[in-house]
Amino acid sequence: MILLLLLDTNILGQLCHPKRKVNKPVIDWLAKIIIQPERFKVYVPAIADYELRRKLLHLIKKKQASEKSIHFLNQLIAKTDYLPLTETTLFKAAELWAEARFTGLPTASVGSMPLS
Repeated sequence: MILLLLLDTNILGQLCHPKRKVNKPVIDWLAKIIIQPERFKVYVPAIADYELRRKLLHLIKKKQASEKSIHFLNQLIAKTDYLPLTETTLFKAAELWAEARFTGLPTASVGSMPLS
């Protein structure tokens, strides 16, 4: 059985700053996962790429990040599978979100503003 892993924006952000000591455990974890294609299939969802890429480009313009971060993001995408954003994907995401909310699972981090 192959486990499917979707890398969310927060994890991608940590992976794109490989020199920070605080991110090393995440980087080491993914390095172990990626070399086991018989056990794991790792995806970068297009929406997560978009969310991180726009933030990195903004920070680069403000001189608060380096172009290296975009390079690391591109390298990571090349080593994983890219999950395109399609109508089917959006519909399924909406269903999963609604089911999670209905069953009481959190759908946002603490401190996020709920829409009700």
